[in-house]
Amino acid sequence: MQRFDVDPPVGARRAVADILIQVVGMVGNLGLGVVVTAILARQLGDRGFGQWTTIFAVAAFTTFFTDLGLRQVVIRMIANEPEREAHWLGAQFSLVFVLAIPTAAITAGVLAVISRSHAMLVAGLILSIGCLQAPLGDLAVVFQLRTRNDITTALATLRSVLWGGAVVALSLADGGLVAFAICSLATTVATNATMAVLALRRADVEITRARSDWEPLLRLALPVALAAFLSLAYGRIDQVLVFLLGGSRDAGLYGAAYRVLDQIQFIPVAVLTTLTPLLASALANDRARLRLILGQAATYLSIASLGALAITIAAARPIVRLLFGHEFVAAAPALPVLMGAFVAICFGYLTGTMIILVGLQRRNVVLALVAFAVNIGLNLALIPSYGFKAAAWVTLATEGLWVVLAGRMVFGELGIGLDLRRLPRVVLAAALTGGAVAAVRAAGAGVGVLLAVGVVVYPALTLGLRVVTVGEIAKLLRRDAE
Repeated sequence: MQRFDVDPPVGARRAVADILIQVVGMVGNLGLGVVVTAILARQLGDRGFGQWTTIFAVAAFTTFFTDLGLRQVVIRMIANEPEREAHWLGAQFSLVFVLAIPTAAITAGVLAVISRSHAMLVAGLILSIGCLQAPLGDLAVVFQLRTRNDITTALATLRSVLWGGAVVALSLADGGLVAFAICSLATTVATNATMAVLALRRADVEITRARSDWEPLLRLALPVALAAFLSLAYGRIDQVLVFLLGGSRDAGLYGAAYRVLDQIQFIPVAVLTTLTPLLASALANDRARLRLILGQAATYLSIASLGALAITIAAARPIVRLLFGHEFVAAAPALPVLMGAFVAICFGYLTGTMIILVGLQRRNVVLALVAFAVNIGLNLALIPSYGFKAAAWVTLATEGLWVVLAGRMVFGELGIGLDLRRLPRVVLAAALTGGAVAAVRAAGAGVGVLLAVGVVVYPALTLGLRVVTVGEIAKLLRRDAE
């Protein structure tokens, strides 16, 4: 088992504040993102939106090679050698820059082959250029190292606002795929450039001798990258396969439902962004504290994911109609299935973080290969007959398979179990909330009332069933971790 030393952990108050700032900011971004996606989907229609989401699915595959999981590895290296922070940051920046050039070319080539319209081709080529600004965005690791993810959240909010304004303006002007692609690229470059300027004010980045540090980074990153790429592949290739096997309309419907899943993944991201350094410290120094942090993370991730699942089971159709319009209502059956996948994804973020910290990347490659093969095989077999609905169920099956196999591997290696004693109470709270939403819907209430019931009833039930307590939250907020 590989372990490493880290600086003393930040206080619990700081950690909780960091998570809360991210969550509050990302909730705002989620709300804005939902509105913007709804406008975009209505403007492009189901076929145009299918092409748009397919472009981004392809870009997610190819632009992964400008990342390779380097950020997590750099955090690990700096934890071991804090005095060489500038060198490791420089190695990351320069290596990502080198990787970005062929990645942009590959992205453009793939999109040129699969595009089914001139507009899709031009939009894809424009967005391929975005690969070249990846080194700027990766400097966000500076803020993660300093537990200042509020800055990253603020910049994400800035991008959401700029992108939202552009989408509204272009919709009023009856813009198409190409115009949206130009504005998407411009807003991303602007916010990542701002990110880089702020990061460079807080940290030195030494690139003059960075090439000598590429080899240790790549040696550690490549097993992580291969497993992460396979995970990304089986999570994204379904969008491309739906487009190729089912057509633009099915791709648009699936893309709409999947967009909701994409948007709410800020929850596990926010939690694990803050907890990764704390988990690393506890792994090295305090196994009892490690088990406590893992248990708390599992509880809060289950609260978030099971609540989303319950509400979408009860009200998928009105939610989809509200978000995307009547043209996309046929996508409703896929939404609760994908929220079921979200439950597995939340635990997958936690398990995946521990795989890296414990050093099980190579063994995880085998599990990811199994999940990838299952995903491709089932999608190829089922999409031609059952369309995008099959892709949703395959996503659920694949995410569930991987998290079970990976969880057994990592927690078996640690020799500790994940504390799930509160899970039955979370399930009960979610089920009662879903029942309340379904009852209100049966009484003829509108979607606003349905969502309000879910937002009010679910937190009340989690407190009433003592999934969490006010005293526990207060104690966490005022206690400093040692």
